[in-house]
Amino acid sequence: MLPELVLDNEDFEDIMAEARNMIISLYPDWTDFNYHDPGITLIELFSWMKESQQFFLDQISEESREKYLKLLGVRPRTKQPASALVQVIPDDDITVLEGTKLYAGEICFEARRRKQLIRDDVICCFSAGNSVLQWVNEERMNFGTSFHLFLFGEKPEKGRCFYMGFSHGLPEREPLDIYLELSCDCGKKRNPLSSPMPVPLAEIGLQYFNGKDWKNAEGFRDETNGAIVSGHLSFHLPEAMEQTEVFGEKGYFLRILLEAESYDVPPVLQSISANRIPLTQHKQVIERREQEKFERVLDQVSCSVDTIMALNGRNDLYFNSEGSYYRITDFTKIPNFETGISCFQFKVPEYMGEIDSIVIVSTMAEHGESKYLAEGNGFPYQEYRLNNSQVEYESFHIIVRKADGPDCYVPWTKVRDFSGSGPEDRHYILDSGNGVIRFGDCIQGMAPEGDIIITSYTETLGRKGNVKAYKINRFDGMEPEDVRVYNQDNASGGEDEESLEESFLRARKDLQHSETAVSDMDYERYVMETPGLLLENCKVIPAGLMRQIKNDVDEAEVNIVVKPFSGGGEKGLSDCYKKNILAYLEPYRMVGRKVSLLSPQYITFEVYADIVLWPHYMKAEEKVRATLKEYFSDLHHEFGATVQYSDLYGIIDMLECVLRINSLNMDVRGTGVLRSKDGTIKLPPNGVVRLGEVRYLFTTGE
Repeated sequence: MLPELVLDNEDFEDIMAEARNMIISLYPDWTDFNYHDPGITLIELFSWMKESQQFFLDQISEESREKYLKLLGVRPRTKQPASALVQVIPDDDITVLEGTKLYAGEICFEARRRKQLIRDDVICCFSAGNSVLQWVNEERMNFGTSFHLFLFGEKPEKGRCFYMGFSHGLPEREPLDIYLELSCDCGKKRNPLSSPMPVPLAEIGLQYFNGKDWKNAEGFRDETNGAIVSGHLSFHLPEAMEQTEVFGEKGYFLRILLEAESYDVPPVLQSISANRIPLTQHKQVIERREQEKFERVLDQVSCSVDTIMALNGRNDLYFNSEGSYYRITDFTKIPNFETGISCFQFKVPEYMGEIDSIVIVSTMAEHGESKYLAEGNGFPYQEYRLNNSQVEYESFHIIVRKADGPDCYVPWTKVRDFSGSGPEDRHYILDSGNGVIRFGDCIQGMAPEGDIIITSYTETLGRKGNVKAYKINRFDGMEPEDVRVYNQDNASGGEDEESLEESFLRARKDLQHSETAVSDMDYERYVMETPGLLLENCKVIPAGLMRQIKNDVDEAEVNIVVKPFSGGGEKGLSDCYKKNILAYLEPYRMVGRKVSLLSPQYITFEVYADIVLWPHYMKAEEKVRATLKEYFSDLHHEFGATVQYSDLYGIIDMLECVLRINSLNMDVRGTGVLRSKDGTIKLPPNGVVRLGEVRYLFTTGE
């Protein structure tokens, strides 16, 4: 007999009960299930052994679980900072440097890049298209409400322009940008776009007036992808702007030129501003900037940095030569507080030759000693604490001083674990959730010996940084009333460190979806996810049905009919759409499979109805029209639909307001349509229902 303690175990009892219940189906002649039966005793023994095995199998260490995740190709996600966009209303032109701090209470945000703020902002804008002039004046711009303005008219054409007016000329040779908040104005959301489209739907340029002609702005970068999504237009002016007159308004104007277009829907402008700053919720403790562009005359070298920490903080300089960092102890810093640019000059030591880049490490006075982490002792399993659990993983970097060489340091590589590290690999692990740095055991990962210096270090609050709208309201060192600042939308994107349990849940979810398109559903899912497009529906047409469309059918070919957004009208698949879909499908396509895209074939239905209505029903005609329209609207999203005459007849005849139907006829215009004797109409595999002319004859009767 097994010990009574084990018999009381809940898992053991479950295993025992499951085995006992299987006896009657496996061996019906076995009828004695009491404990004195030798068979039951053996089942108890094996149940105890199974429960013991399960217990020990469940005792998996955290390190082993991380390795299982790694085998699945999954890593726990690190803490991610939130992002925000703030509107600033300055009293004068102001330059905001990269790293400038803004606050929502005590939560710090930093400007992602250098930004020139413009007094008065955009005071008016004009859009001329299709012989109609649309414009927004200064009063409406200053009111701060959104508006509805077609950027290039309701039917955009190449060569159209959108004009933006300012009260004064924009500063030349300064990084400038204009933020466009755009919408589709079609009731459907465009697929998210995280990178430029392989084949853009449109191409735009930015021009300024120099007194004689319209010239292209320099350094133009388009985050709107041809004005299909909201984003910044970044540029700088090589010369001064001059005043001109546009549509009767005098001012200093920029214009957006539509250079090429294949829009699915015309872009609509909702708001525009030259004073919106993109922010990231983090606080830089140590800033690292690597400059590959610098000036060298003989042994004299100079470089410039335009960040707030480089200007106001303490600086250390290194020059990178063949992967090693050499510290520059004697250099001159020339800060220009008007332009925000810090120039560093130094003399190259005689022992040094080629310079690949220059690294500037900056800290503020309150963090002056935080660059020095520790002195490595060369022993295995070194571990050091940062005493901070808000470390942003991606931003953290270190260098370690070499035992030989004058002030020579080597950058070490951050890894997730030491499973792929050898004894000569300069690797370390950063546990950002606990603020701990670990080094190897000299077998897997080298142990550092010498000063360990942190060259980049940022704090972030993760999910706590997703502050609500209008909470970011002041610059560092200013009161909210000094300069008006506000974030019109909530900050978003902040995520906390992912636990192992959350990683396993995500892995289970990801494993349910194949990364390679295998089934028809896989192809349809990836097509509908194509970034930047507006799509209503798609369907893979089997080879057997494709023979209804063409004679020569390749069995290895995947034929997909794709219906772009049409707003209820007829719209085929453009070449631009085809190229973007095929480019997105390419990484998921199986080797040897060819993908072909088809446009939908619109089949027009015309309906003729003679209907007798009950006289006492109000709005009976509208009810009949709405019912018929809804019936065909439901079929509009289905490829190769079957339109049953009896179904249409039935839904109208069953209306309470309908006394009887004298006649109901359907006429169809389109190729490949099959019609049966009972009036049923079968569309071709790529056919889509379109409701054409509907004629009614309504009468009343008793």
